[in-house]
Amino acid sequence: MSDFLSDTNVVGIVVGLLISSQAVQLVNAFVDSFVSPLIAFFFHRASEQVDDITFNVGGVQLRVANFLSALVRFTIVLGLVYLVYRTNRQLIVKK
Repeated sequence: MSDFLSDTNVVGIVVGLLISSQAVQLVNAFVDSFVSPLIAFFFHRASEQVDDITFNVGGVQLRVANFLSALVRFTIVLGLVYLVYRTNRQLIVKK
């Protein structure tokens, strides 16, 4: 059993999944705590009204704050994935 775990890197995959899920929670907390209030500040709204920030275009309401928050979350997670990938590549090349 231990040969299977070490040969297939199951432990490494599980650790990676656990760390990535915690990183996503950390990014979500950062966006909710810092980015959303900044968006509310720039649109002159109270921080609890961030979800209500919209633009009307041709009778259609565009929810700007939701999109900006999702975009920031995506960018941060993508940056973290890239850093982990690049670091892993550098470690493999050095071996």
